[in-house]
Amino acid sequence: MNSSYPIYLVAIAAVTAIAILNRILRYRKLREFSTQHHCEKTTYETRFQHDYLGLGKAVELGFAFRRKQSLSYTNKLFLQHGHTYGTKILGLKLVFTCHAQNIKQVLSTGFVDYDSSQLRGHLFDCVAPSSIFAVDGPEWKSVRGLWQRQLSKHGQICDLPMYERHLQNFIQHVPTDGDAFDIQALFFNLCADITSSFALGESLDALCHMQSPEKKRFAEDLVYIKHTIAKNGFRGPLHWIFGKKQFVDACARARRYVMAYAEHALDVTATNTTMEQESPMDVKDISQLTDHAMTLMIAAVDSVTSLLSATIFLLSQNRRVFRKLRNSIIDAIGYDCPTYKQLRGLKYMRWLISAALRLFPPAPFNARTASKDTVLPCGGGSRGDLPVLVERGSIVVFSTWASHRLGADFEDSPQDFIPERWELLDREIPGFLPFSKGPRICPGQQYAMTEASYVVCRILQTFSTITDYNTEGWSERIVLTLENDNGVVVGLRKESE
Repeated sequence: MNSSYPIYLVAIAAVTAIAILNRILRYRKLREFSTQHHCEKTTYETRFQHDYLGLGKAVELGFAFRRKQSLSYTNKLFLQHGHTYGTKILGLKLVFTCHAQNIKQVLSTGFVDYDSSQLRGHLFDCVAPSSIFAVDGPEWKSVRGLWQRQLSKHGQICDLPMYERHLQNFIQHVPTDGDAFDIQALFFNLCADITSSFALGESLDALCHMQSPEKKRFAEDLVYIKHTIAKNGFRGPLHWIFGKKQFVDACARARRYVMAYAEHALDVTATNTTMEQESPMDVKDISQLTDHAMTLMIAAVDSVTSLLSATIFLLSQNRRVFRKLRNSIIDAIGYDCPTYKQLRGLKYMRWLISAALRLFPPAPFNARTASKDTVLPCGGGSRGDLPVLVERGSIVVFSTWASHRLGADFEDSPQDFIPERWELLDREIPGFLPFSKGPRICPGQQYAMTEASYVVCRILQTFSTITDYNTEGWSERIVLTLENDNGVVVGLRKESE
């Protein structure tokens, strides 16, 4: 035993020496890389510069989320430290940015230097393990191509008569005489019915009084799944300490529900080779088809609900814009159901939707993990105009919310709701990214825009006035998308009432 003791010490010393040597070599490599790319240090959160594990930052950020102030909290830090700054959370190195050039670098120019599966792949393991949200690399390219081929036919897949059927059910729930109601909750049910009709071939009947127990349970499971995914995303590396049995059970039930529709779609296609595939995706594997249908139910419902809710919230607070939009619709279309071509011709509607997306983007922030040592084009130096080193494994968090409200592209009254500004602005300006940018840009953005435009158009054709009952104003609720925690409480009145 005594003779082995020195060997044990030698082993420890050798491991320690190797670790120190690796750190020295790593430091030299980073210094050479930084010099080669003319990088300078970025601003660091001074309050946490000696908090090497980032525990204080994690607690402070957690409190901001709980108080529903995370967006104003991060905006305050951008105003204090500049458009790009560094920090640590639970031992992880993070770079926060709202600069358009940096966001473009992460999403487009330097796309191959980053991946997202490390941050969110585990979130979808139980519900849709092969979904576009959960994969990277060649598998992601394959799934991405599938979505692009299908959703590029948005003029064909936007079933306007189906929209109208569900919209009429929606209108039946609107109180008469302009009484107050939460239209955000009603929009969620409308979008659930529209999306399920497209994704599953059958409505979820969320707007119907006689919804079946199976559909009701699936709808409840879906809400729980999305809320849990969002919570686990915010928890980061601590997500594993929370119990998952209820989440796993909900995912299993939801997958069984969707898989029954996927199996039926594949059976119908196999027995009738002359007809087009009934499912929204040209996939033959039942598990993959289930994943893709679940992706639609998870992503599309909340995204369009968020957009519609923000649009009506803003319209309720600006009657001038409401009247101008309504007049433009009546002048161009009258009171008939619009065609796809007529919808695309509503110029003021496009400006309005862009204005709503800018002020209340469905995804207010996002993040990527650096898969190798790389560089952001600005944020370094005393003026923040020099490149910044991003080490392999670091997380870059980019704020769409801040880019839309603090960015240089909207210097003229950036907090104001002015649809007319989009007469001169290009939707492709770098600082505007409600549907992301680059290879991972949302493939369903035109589908979402068409659905939202149709619903808003029909509401304004049906109702001539809107009343704002939002006494508590707007308060953030970030689930998978951005919502108003106070709801969107309005009153709608027809001309004859």
